Amino acid sequence: MKKCVTCKKEKPLEEFYNDKRAKDGKTFDCKECRRAANKKTHEKHKEKINAYRREVYYKENKETINERNRQNYEKNRERDLQKSAEWYYENRDIISQKRKEKWDSNPELKEKAKVRRREYDKKDPWKRKFYNKYRLAVAQGKIKVMDKCQLCGSKENIEGHHPDYKDPYNVTWLCRLCHRGIHSKRMGLHPISNKNNS
Repeated sequence: MKKCVTCKKEKPLEEFYNDKRAKDGKTFDCKECRRAANKKTHEKHKEKINAYRREVYYKENKETINERNRQNYEKNRERDLQKSAEWYYENRDIISQKRKEKWDSNPELKEKAKVRRREYDKKDPWKRKFYNKYRLAVAQGKIKVMDKCQLCGSKENIEGHHPDYKDPYNVTWLCRLCHRGIHSKRMGLHPISNKNNS
C-alpha cells in the first residue's frame, strides 16, 4: 500500500504509475490524480501543445506515427467499423437534414455533381448502359420496386442497390442512407435477395 500525496488516500501499488527515479519505483501521486492533473494541464496549454504536435512532433515522428496508426487500424478494424455503423444509423436523421441543408444552400454542389456524373460516365460507359437497362426493366415491370428499405424498414427515398453490376435484375431496395452506408463500408449488406424480381 502507498499513500497518494494529492488525494491522501491509501491505495495498492498497482494504482500508481512506474517511476524509475523513485525509491519504491512508483510515482508519488496515484493514477487517478495524475490523469486529472494531466487533463488540467492539457486544457490550460491546449493551443501550445497542439501547435507543438503539428509543427514538431508529427514531422519528426511521421513514419512511426503512420506505422502505429496502421497497426491500430488493422487490429481494431472490425470494432471501429461497427462503431461507425452504429453512430451512422443512430444519427441518420441529423445526417440527412444537414446534407439537405448544405445541398439547398450551395448551388455549386449541384454543378459539381453534374460534372462528376459526366466524368463518371466517360470513365465507365458500361455502367451507364447498365443503369439504362435497369431503368428500362423497372419501367416495363420486369423488376418490382419495393416501397421500403430491406435493411431498416424506412419508406423514404428508396433506391435500388446492385450487389453485382453484371446482373441488373438482382436488386436490393434500400433507403438513401442505408445505400450510402453500404458503399462507404459502414455496414455489411445483409444476405437479402429480391425474390420478386424476374
